[in-house]
Amino acid sequence: MIRLYYDKPEKNMTHERGTVRNLSAYSRGMFAFVHSHPLADNPYHYPTPDWEDWRNGWKEMQRIAAQRTSETARENGLKIPHSQK
Repeated sequence: MIRLYYDKPEKNMTHERGTVRNLSAYSRGMFAFVHSHPLADNPYHYPTPDWEDWRNGWKEMQRIAAQRTSETARENGLKIPHSQK
């Protein structure tokens, strides 16, 4: 399980994809990924900052999950092929 802790979050925070304007939308996107909701389930209207923040939260959690999967596989001596982009 992945847990997120926010200690007095700033109104705007930054991450590798840019600035998060709506921390609630970003967190909801992360939560959606953890609970197996597809990216298409974004509840916000395109193209709005909330839509983008939700999507970025979902994508960030996807990246974290993939990284942890790779680390666990390496620890167990498994090789995971890299996906082609």
